[in-house]
Amino acid sequence: MKENNYPNWLVRLNVAEKLKEIGLRVRTADYYVVDGNRCSFRTDFDVDFDKLQRNNYNVYPNYVAIPNFTQVLAWFRGKKLFATIDWVGVNEYVYNIKSTMSGFESIESKSLPTYELCRDALVDKLIEVYKEKTSK
Repeated sequence: MKENNYPNWLVRLNVAEKLKEIGLRVRTADYYVVDGNRCSFRTDFDVDFDKLQRNNYNVYPNYVAIPNFTQVLAWFRGKKLFATIDWVGVNEYVYNIKSTMSGFESIESKSLPTYELCRDALVDKLIEVYKEKTSK
């Protein structure tokens, strides 16, 4: 799939793999299938809500669910990692991560020039923090 045709509400494919590795299990209409060295993006355009409630593609070995950012942030909130993105001026967005996993702590704040860059960096950092906190 050409990158300029990739939906901007979905996490990147490599991030979806990392999320699967750390245990994210959400129901999605978007997924990809790994077949040897090939990878093919698929979406379930037939929005059958009963079927969608059953489709957790991360439970299958060669499938990777591609969640949207809302699903990812909700999953991390459920794991006691809270994140926000704030606009602080022209070409400046800041993400903040706070945790209540082991008491309340402010983990990181970082500034980036676009919302999309900030959002992607935030999810990458959330994965890193979650791995660090759960490996202890």
